[in-house]
Amino acid sequence: MRLRVGLLAVGLLIAGGVPPARAELSRGSLLALPLLAEAERPELVLAQRTIDRAWGPSDDSLYHEVSIADWKSEPAAMALSAVVPGLGQVYVGERTGWFYTLAGAAAWFESWYNRRRGREIRDDAYSYAGAPTDSTARFSFDTWEKRTGQSSDALRALYAADRNLFYYTIARDESYRWGWADYGYTDIQREQFIELRDNSESHMKRARYFQAAAWVDHLVAAVDGLRTARAHNLPLRQNLNLKLGGRLNRGNPAVTAALETRF
Repeated sequence: MRLRVGLLAVGLLIAGGVPPARAELSRGSLLALPLLAEAERPELVLAQRTIDRAWGPSDDSLYHEVSIADWKSEPAAMALSAVVPGLGQVYVGERTGWFYTLAGAAAWFESWYNRRRGREIRDDAYSYAGAPTDSTARFSFDTWEKRTGQSSDALRALYAADRNLFYYTIARDESYRWGWADYGYTDIQREQFIELRDNSESHMKRARYFQAAAWVDHLVAAVDGLRTARAHNLPLRQNLNLKLGGRLNRGNPAVTAALETRF
């Protein structure tokens, strides 16, 4: 009791004086006054201590890592279907995933086939028109120069730089109709060339459509793979309970967590 009152007196002196109500102190409190008599100014020193606590198993606890039966990884199902449509669904156990696989395979095949066929028909169209440097070809620079009296230097430069654009130009630009050998008679050669080019472009367009459909199949299958895995895990998740608790173990706090499942 004397020690507590003495410390109170020190605190009051530091604060700036002793209140009247506290003027009469016990002898024990007066013992603290000489401690401050010779000090010029009392100082209050605060210290902070950091304590690191590594939580782990208590001495009387035993931890086990257990796997939940039939649990399917949702990210894995989504990733599998993103790479191979339907594979995530098959991983979960849904046979409907084969629909995505077949649809994606058909789309990629159609894209490949139409692209290849379009290139073949395009090459046939170019062969049909012939090399414009050959005066006997169905379209030639010499034929166009003789009929128009103009120089074909710009057209020759276009043919050297971009042959696809050159053949497109002689098919669509009316000013180059004079370069076709039969122009002015039946004009069948130019019409046949345009028909071949249109057929080629039609196949190339279908190839782009099927390629876009294939990528959409990847995306839809990935999202559905995630949905399928979550639907599969939902009954398992509903039967799981996480219970938290705390107690003292040899004077130290201990936190416990238990994962319970109902059957």
